[in-house]
Amino acid sequence: MRPVTLRSLQFASRRRPGRHSVILLAGLCFWLAGAFPQQASAQSRVSWDPVAPVGAPDRILALAVDPRNDSVVYVAAPGGGVWKTGNGGDSWAPLLDSASSIQVCSLALDPRFPDVLYVGTGDDQSPRPMQGVKRSVDGGRTWPIDARFTNQPVCALAIDPLNSAQVFASSAEGLFLSSDAGATWTRVLDASVTSVAFDGLGGIYAGSRNGTAESTLLRSPDGGRTWNSLVLPRNPGGSEGEPAPDWVTVAGGAGAVSVIVSRSSSGLPPSSRMDFYRSTDAGNSWAATFGIGQAIPPIALLTDPTTGNLYVTGTTLLTSTNQGSSWQTISSITRKFHTAAFTGGMLLLGGEEGLEPVALVQGAVPRWPSQLRVGRYLGVNFDSSGRVWGAGPGGLFGPFPGTSAVEQDSGAVTFTGSWSAESNTAASGGSMVRSASTGARATFTFSGTGATWIGLTNSTSGLANVYVDEVLKGKVDTYSAVETAQVKVYSATGLRLGIHTLTVEMTGTKNGSSTGTGIRVDAFETISEGVPGTGAVGNIATAAGGGSTILAAGNGLIHRSTDGVRFTSSSVLGAEPRAPFPPLVFDPESTTSAYVAGRSIYYTTDSGANWTAKPLVDPDPSRVVIALAIAPASRLTLYAA
Repeated sequence: MRPVTLRSLQFASRRRPGRHSVILLAGLCFWLAGAFPQQASAQSRVSWDPVAPVGAPDRILALAVDPRNDSVVYVAAPGGGVWKTGNGGDSWAPLLDSASSIQVCSLALDPRFPDVLYVGTGDDQSPRPMQGVKRSVDGGRTWPIDARFTNQPVCALAIDPLNSAQVFASSAEGLFLSSDAGATWTRVLDASVTSVAFDGLGGIYAGSRNGTAESTLLRSPDGGRTWNSLVLPRNPGGSEGEPAPDWVTVAGGAGAVSVIVSRSSSGLPPSSRMDFYRSTDAGNSWAATFGIGQAIPPIALLTDPTTGNLYVTGTTLLTSTNQGSSWQTISSITRKFHTAAFTGGMLLLGGEEGLEPVALVQGAVPRWPSQLRVGRYLGVNFDSSGRVWGAGPGGLFGPFPGTSAVEQDSGAVTFTGSWSAESNTAASGGSMVRSASTGARATFTFSGTGATWIGLTNSTSGLANVYVDEVLKGKVDTYSAVETAQVKVYSATGLRLGIHTLTVEMTGTKNGSSTGTGIRVDAFETISEGVPGTGAVGNIATAAGGGSTILAAGNGLIHRSTDGVRFTSSSVLGAEPRAPFPPLVFDPESTTSAYVAGRSIYYTTDSGANWTAKPLVDPDPSRVVIALAIAPASRLTLYAA
């Protein structure tokens, strides 16, 4: 092996890179893209198609439902913009992809004119200057108003239900009021307001995280021009030095006001303790329930308009049937919720792990929406076959799309009713099953983001009902004049990564051309686009020159595959300090040589089976390598940042 020259690129900061370092690097990438206006202007002539699953679902901070049609739902994802569905979540369309930034923190619909939509811009986890409020009057198709009035994310919005021209918006710099439907804004409070609510009797309430008991909740009797402090009861279990609120959520209506105050609590993972308050006399007296649960702000507080039950989005979903005197947890698949909305007879939740529906009637099966394509990816690469691989907090994904077949006699497929086996050399595995019994079912239980029913079509086949997660999706006709085997009869795609069912049901009906009503199940195909067991992954490197090796860097492990199918993991860096996701790079002229770095450089010549440590890049123990590069024309020089 010839010696390799190492060149270190050093920066002024001497801290070990963490979350903020990643944000700064991402910001640099955006700046470079914006430095070439001629290329950037061509963006409108370039089309992009999704090729990957959602990976780790992005945060959902706000939901809004059209009161005229609860199949119309709007979603705000900080890193993905605003999305809209008109069919209850079966499909979603982005509304801000043509904007200069898709960072959003809040949204609100005008209750009197629901085609009017307001969006608060910015992201509290990646703040940028010059934020404000966008306004659409046509359900998000166009955004004629884009007012900028603060240098902090706008994470609270509220529209006066009696005066559509009066809109409140808040950032860490204060509470702002617009009296002309978002065109101009005036600061009316210096406090960092996290929510605004109306009691229906002319009172406006603002929840603030400014620190003192006297400034946690404020009330305005004159449309937001002046404000008076309301003192909430002190938690008897708290201490004089307890932390200031990190979020205050206010909900009002019918002369009452309810408040959630959260304060950060010690422990890992970090979360906040929630206290609940309720007043029916404009804040003169309060009923309080302390320590109702934990949350990671922001937090939503909702009242079911039918039952009057209260719901709070915390680390878990909480509900109260007695106006907040006691609280119970509603079971859910995901956790860490931030927002919720009533739609389709269920409660749609949004949070750190995407969207989840919860049934409001015991025993009912909620209708799962399709997952938004706003998953977080930290790296992407091509393998030697030109297939795409992606890496993110949700793990390693690829190649796109990835499918695997499951035969009809697998334990993952269960049958009810009468089914008979048939041999057929054209079938997958040489056999299939047939049913001519009305109501007979074949149910495939799978883990993934989608599945396909593989069957046979011919002139004697009939109609079948298809269910996804026990929700009827429609009828499928398996008739064809010419017999065809291994037909992809029905595909369910875009599901949330997890456990699902795909059910085929014999209806006993047919179209006019068919001479029979039977249906056949040959196999099922699972769409599973993730590599199991990797955990969060940030970098992917693939071998050059037709090599088949793929290397991926997790937080503590390097994952390796030599065939793009089977992966093994090893702790190459051990306990050595390193970047959150250590950098990887392949030798541009070798299919088996690659580098990875912590404080030192590690080198492999056998596709990652063994690694050899090289000298430290920098003797300063606080410095680690965050990036590696090899110039193709000078492959013996390795650059480390």
